[in-house]
Amino acid sequence: MPLIAAGLQANLVQIFKSQKSMTPRLAAQKMAKAYDSYARMAMAAGSTPILTGSEAQKLEQVLYSAISNPKIGMPPILAIAWATGVMSYWMVPPVPFVGALNGMVLQAATAVPIITPGLTACFSNIANTEDTCALLMSTVLDAATRTVMVNLLPPPPAPPIPVIVPLM
Repeated sequence: MPLIAAGLQANLVQIFKSQKSMTPRLAAQKMAKAYDSYARMAMAAGSTPILTGSEAQKLEQVLYSAISNPKIGMPPILAIAWATGVMSYWMVPPVPFVGALNGMVLQAATAVPIITPGLTACFSNIANTEDTCALLMSTVLDAATRTVMVNLLPPPPAPPIPVIVPLM
């Protein structure tokens, strides 16, 4: 099954509607879990990621660092945290993919120039409701995640010519 932004959006709406009662740690944990649930549906040429849970933990830690201190939790800082966290999610270490073709994530840096301005604009607009912010966030994160590139190799005896594809 490919990536579905609507699922991410629905999870973010729930988080935003109850965030006033959350600690920064819980908010970071829930946002990281929402992204992780979304990312687990990724496919690359029919291959799927092998995610260990450490990816969500890294994202949670980066988000927590940005939102735990009100002085640091300004819109651009939180947007940069999301960009850094998503890049770390896919690249530290590179996520392996298995299926008809096996391989691993080749790059996720193209996500940064999409996430940073997109989420800065989203977080800066105080007129956003929980619903509009969730829609904007899920749209930005979905667009950025689809720029992650995976290097896949055909199984033997085929020549090891890499196939580089984006996530779907």
